[in-house]
Amino acid sequence: MRPGIVAAGSLPTIPGVTNFSRANNAAFLTALSAVKAGTNDVKIACMGDSITAGKGATVSVNGWTGARAGAYPRLLRTALASASIPSIQADFWGEGTSLGTTSDIDLYMGNIARSGSGFAISGSVQSIAGLSHAQNGSQVDSTSTITYTCPAGMVADSVAVFTARNTSIGKYVVSLDGGAESPEVDTAGTPGAFTTTFSYASAATGHTVRIRKSSTTAIGVFVLGVYFYNSSEKGLQLWNWGRGGWRTDDWVNSTSAWFPGFHYHTQGAKLTIVELWGNDAISRPSSTTTTITNLTTIIDNLQAAGSTVWIVNPQPFDPAGSIGSTASSLYRSAVASLADSKNCTLIDETHHYPTWSAWNGAGFAWDANHPSQTGYQHKVDSFYTPMLRALWAAAP
Repeated sequence: MRPGIVAAGSLPTIPGVTNFSRANNAAFLTALSAVKAGTNDVKIACMGDSITAGKGATVSVNGWTGARAGAYPRLLRTALASASIPSIQADFWGEGTSLGTTSDIDLYMGNIARSGSGFAISGSVQSIAGLSHAQNGSQVDSTSTITYTCPAGMVADSVAVFTARNTSIGKYVVSLDGGAESPEVDTAGTPGAFTTTFSYASAATGHTVRIRKSSTTAIGVFVLGVYFYNSSEKGLQLWNWGRGGWRTDDWVNSTSAWFPGFHYHTQGAKLTIVELWGNDAISRPSSTTTTITNLTTIIDNLQAAGSTVWIVNPQPFDPAGSIGSTASSLYRSAVASLADSKNCTLIDETHHYPTWSAWNGAGFAWDANHPSQTGYQHKVDSFYTPMLRALWAAAP
């Protein structure tokens, strides 16, 4: 039986949310207490596919251009700030969009500028949430750069650069806000990935970091992710790990040491919101076996690493689209049962609008499988914001 909301005096009942108890959110509550005490940040990883990435949160024809700024992690950050909960969403992970060219990635992400031809996407290096969105694979090119600007309104005093590591690859340097370049960072070594942090002189908006491959005798610097944060004000760091077209299979992929299967559970997230079966249902409409196996691996790894896990059953899909009603019902039931068995909070985003006609009629659909920006706002207002406000209030 699903545990549901625990006894009176604990967390409030939030329509559409089950298993929302102190026990099931214990790790995250502990982390929130450290934020309130001013001793630590807490990382929230929003893990998923194109819905998490925000496809449809824009008026563009393809649904991707500019969409990251309207995706639910950014909308959630705005809602938290309005509730006086310190937070930031200023991250760049993987590609996000499934369109697949450098210009598509930059138009989706925003706040990225490239100089020269060296930094481009790579078909051979995968990051936490997609293929590497920036790689200089040339042995001799040491002039091309890629520059990230902290998104508007976000106050930061630090930036972290997450790169692949492998034998015989190159070194890079950074310039903060156009200043002198840093000492070289060597990415050669045992295959894997690692993070290097750089600090600004003060906390402010508009910070930039420019990355240049500095070596001319080694091939490759592979940037997997970049995120800005404010170490001088402890708060919630929201990361958008959405990647268009991805299935659960992609997240557990551990073919090489820098692939996602080795890293999604090693980044220190204390809450991971997993919305990740839509593409599985498209490719495997009559069987949830592989998906549930993959989700079990993901949940087990995250919980073992100290992360609270929320599982999401998404908004209604158009039954005439690529996810039919039979597949949708099959996956929703299997995922709900898994959430019960793993003591994960379950968010049913069909609660207020249980049918496609109701969802679409409310203006919440961009297409058959993706919300519009008002649909994403509904998700934030109806589920994520009241849940996080309740936990913030409950944390000692």
